[in-house]
Amino acid sequence: MNWISVDEKLPENGDLVLVAAWEFGFPTAYILARFHQLKNNVTWMLDRNLYNLERPYYIGQIVKYWQPITDPQEIKKPKQLEIIEQEVRK
Repeated sequence: MNWISVDEKLPENGDLVLVAAWEFGFPTAYILARFHQLKNNVTWMLDRNLYNLERPYYIGQIVKYWQPITDPQEIKKPKQLEIIEQEVRK
């Protein structure tokens, strides 16, 4: 599956998606999130059930890209995340 730019297209309201969260110009995390939009207000929230959360949490980083998800168990780590994890272990 290819990454979709939020400038090109947004998910449907309530969709579970994989997002690339960015800080300081770099992708810093890949997070399963629910997309919500109310008028022009776009939010990405951690999925309460998947993360066993008592309350919803907003994703504070900038989301630039997303991928649709049909089954969270089928997610493979993006190559960039594997490279970052290898560098951290050194």
